[in-house]
Amino acid sequence: MKRLFFTVPVAAMALALSQPVLADAGHDHASQEQNAQNHTTEEDSANTEFSAWDVLQNNFKQAQSASDAGKLEEMHVLTDSMAKATATLEAQYPDDVRLATALKQLKQVINDLHIKADGGDTAGTASALKKLEGGLLLVETNLPEDIQNIKEHDGESDTHSEESEHEHGHDGHAH
Repeated sequence: MKRLFFTVPVAAMALALSQPVLADAGHDHASQEQNAQNHTTEEDSANTEFSAWDVLQNNFKQAQSASDAGKLEEMHVLTDSMAKATATLEAQYPDDVRLATALKQLKQVINDLHIKADGGDTAGTASALKKLEGGLLLVETNLPEDIQNIKEHDGESDTHSEESEHEHGHDGHAH
């Protein structure tokens, strides 16, 4: 009888410990992953440092827009994609201590943004977005220049045409 009295609580505790611990019982990754598969995102292309940096920048802009529109539910897919892009950058530059530290901080901010948005915390989400902006700037200053320049792709044609005019002695003025 004493043995049974001891065995039942131990078995119950072992069973409880073998169950996965979820941060939020209402947080259903399976349905969100299915939803994410139905949407085209850039996360699939985030397998190089260039595309990873591009994903981080674009998803940050999308996260700001979603927050401004009160669509915090959109943050889940965006933050998951940003976390994967951050991991890609970490894998590409494992020996760069400064960049690794900046990326570690960025991961923490991305996680905080994810949690605040999933919790419906509008003010917390806005605060996390400001921290994310700072984290991205810190990462950018530690990235190699060729990757930093990816953000100039939007305005590259205008800049490129001005540069080529100056290089060829044309300044746009009639002579």
